[in-house]
Amino acid sequence: MQIPRLFLLFLLLTQGSTVLLAQNDPTADRARFEEIIAKAMQEFDKSNFEEALRLAVEARKIRPNEPISFIVLGLANIRLKRYEEASRDLAQAIRSAPDEPAVYFYKGVADRLRGATNDALAAYKKLLELRPDSIDGLMGIGETLFDVPDRRVESLDAFRRAAELNPKAVGPIIAGKAWRTYGAKDTQGAESLFRIALETDPEKTLVRNDLGRLLVEQGRLTEARELWNARTTDKDTTFPNFITVLERAERLRDAASALVKNPDDPNTLVSMGIATMDGDHWVVDGRQDKAIVFFRKALTIKPGLVEAQFQICRAYVQIADTFTKANADLDRELAILRKMDAKRAVEIDEYRKTYKGGLQTVEPKPKPKP
Repeated sequence: MQIPRLFLLFLLLTQGSTVLLAQNDPTADRARFEEIIAKAMQEFDKSNFEEALRLAVEARKIRPNEPISFIVLGLANIRLKRYEEASRDLAQAIRSAPDEPAVYFYKGVADRLRGATNDALAAYKKLLELRPDSIDGLMGIGETLFDVPDRRVESLDAFRRAAELNPKAVGPIIAGKAWRTYGAKDTQGAESLFRIALETDPEKTLVRNDLGRLLVEQGRLTEARELWNARTTDKDTTFPNFITVLERAERLRDAASALVKNPDDPNTLVSMGIATMDGDHWVVDGRQDKAIVFFRKALTIKPGLVEAQFQICRAYVQIADTFTKANADLDRELAILRKMDAKRAVEIDEYRKTYKGGLQTVEPKPKPKP
């Protein structure tokens, strides 16, 4: 949640707004009030929220019915995570300025953060009554209802309407929420948000690759392939790239399908092992051990199958990069391969020298000599 800067409110104040600054109180010290409120706004913009709060309280004593004082109090209390106090301050501001849309937005924020769902919705809906095209009101409803059981459809509808009003501005915000939701393992919610962001993105590039990776994780490879085929650009800032993840999953699917049809075919078993072993070099997840099972079964069926022995050695190179004790296994398997095919053994020797697992970093440049 981001609280807007108070500069706009300051302009309303100094230009004599009849909404945020009453004109009919001849007994109040208007100049002094304006001076204190201006200082409070400056302190707020410098993130000195306690001081902004103190000054707003001082200003309120001078002109008790001015909504601007309660707005500053409410915003400062929000930033200080005092949401109950903020809600009360902003409710007072609404009583003083019932036709000011911004106050309802701030009230909705305070109520949402204190967990008062119904109060937050009432504030956002009032904002939409005053300003039907308010993106803030729609986004507020979306945020408020997103985690409420049985009301996510309403939430997504509000997000979609907001994105349609201003795709360029709102799309990235919804994408950001989708990424956070994805990170929280809520894949269903993330997919819905990804699709809204994608639908309202004129270039269809903002979250395409992230949505595609999610589909791959769920085994929905046909949908993922359709998404890739409909791309408007090959640009991809995700890593590994969406197409890499997709093709890897497709190879594994195809190898598994072939194995079901020919479970005792040695070449099919080798293909299944290779597809099983394929993965990101920095991920240690035991896939090589699983692959070796397929390679050994192929050798049992067809002793002397060079490709199966070669892949066993390749798997042990990868394992030994993380678990050095596996070098003994690698030496044993490599000796067997040497007897079977010396040239393929040389390939493993070179692979052993060059393979680097784990996360790679750039080596620091040597410091210049003094």
